[in-house]
Amino acid sequence: MEEWANSLFSEIENFDTEMPDFSTPQAYNSSNLGNLYRIEPVMDSNSLTIVWFLPYAQQQEGDLPFTLQESWSLMYHSHILGHEGEGSLLSSLIKDGLATSSSTYVDHVLKTHVNFYVDVQLTEKGVKNYEEVVERIWAQIRNIKDIEPQKYIFEDYQKVSQLRWQFLEKSGYSSYATWLASQMQKYDESNIENVLKYAVVVDEFNPELIDQFTNQIYDHNNCNIYLTTQDNIGKTDLKEKWYGTNFAKHEFDEVILGKITETKNYQELTLPNKNKYLPDNVDLLPKNDEWSKDPIKIKDNSDHVIWYKKDDKFGQPKCQITLRIYKKKNDLLEDSNSLKQVYNDIWTDVYDELLR
Repeated sequence: MEEWANSLFSEIENFDTEMPDFSTPQAYNSSNLGNLYRIEPVMDSNSLTIVWFLPYAQQQEGDLPFTLQESWSLMYHSHILGHEGEGSLLSSLIKDGLATSSSTYVDHVLKTHVNFYVDVQLTEKGVKNYEEVVERIWAQIRNIKDIEPQKYIFEDYQKVSQLRWQFLEKSGYSSYATWLASQMQKYDESNIENVLKYAVVVDEFNPELIDQFTNQIYDHNNCNIYLTTQDNIGKTDLKEKWYGTNFAKHEFDEVILGKITETKNYQELTLPNKNKYLPDNVDLLPKNDEWSKDPIKIKDNSDHVIWYKKDDKFGQPKCQITLRIYKKKNDLLEDSNSLKQVYNDIWTDVYDELLR
C-alpha cells in the first residue's frame, strides 16, 4: 500500500511544511464565553444552540491519537443529551410543547479546542420560554454529573459502532475522500493504519476522561448560547463582519444564571435504558432462491395482507418494513391533508419514543 501511495503522489512536490500552531493566542477565554447571542435568521427558524469550547488535550504516546479518546468520551455525553426516547431531554421538551427536535455532536477545530454542540429546534412556546429549555438541558447535565459513568451506555454505543464497521456499505467517492482526509489529520506515521477502523469504531471506556468533560460541560463559563429566531428582529445592535448577520451579545443575566446554577429537579429526565433492540446474533439465513426471487404472500385476511421477500444479494443483516395504514371511507381525515399530516406525526412520535 505504501508503494502504491508513493507512486500515486510522486509528482506532487513535498515542501516539508509544518502545521502552524494556532493554540496561542487562545481563541476562547473568559472575555468571549458566558454570553447569550440573539441572532436574526434569514429564514423563519427557531433554534437554541449551546456550544462548549473545551480545552484540547495534548497528544499522548500510543497506538491511537488522543483525539479519539476525547471524541469517544464526549460521545457518552452526546448519547445521553441527544437521546430521544422515554426519559430523554427531547421527550420532556416535546411533552410540554417547547421543542420539536434536537441534535448533539462533537467537533475538533485545528487541534486548539474541542467543540461540543447541543442544538434544539424550538416551538413558538419554546422561544418565549427559552430559559426553561436551558434549565432542562442543565438538569440533564446534572444527572450525568451526579451518577458515575455508566459502562452499559458506552457498551451500547460501542456495539452500534462495531456493527456499523462490520457491515459498512459503499458511499460516494467524493464524500468518502473528503471524510477520510479529515480523519487522517488525527494520525501520524506510527498509527495511520488504524484510520479506517477507528473512524467508525468506538473502542475504549475512559470514565476519568468522561468525568473531566462532564465537569467542564457543567461549567457555564465554558460555553455560549445562541438563540436564533425572527423574534430577535429589532432587538439587535451588532452586525457580523463576513455575512452581515444582525445579532446582539449579552453576558448571561441573572435569569439564565439562576436556571443554570439553581436547576430544579425534573423527575421525568433519566439516563437512557440499556438498548434491548441491539442484536446479539447477526448471522444470515442460508440462501433460498424461492424466497428471494419474488415476494411471497405470507398472510392474507380481512384485516391485512403481508408479503415477504428475502434479500440474498447484498448480504446485510437488515430488515426493511413498510407500513401503510388504510382508513375507512368517509372518515374525518378524508378531505384534510393537514389532519393527515398531524395523524402521521403523532404516530411517528409514538414509535420513535419507543424505538430510538
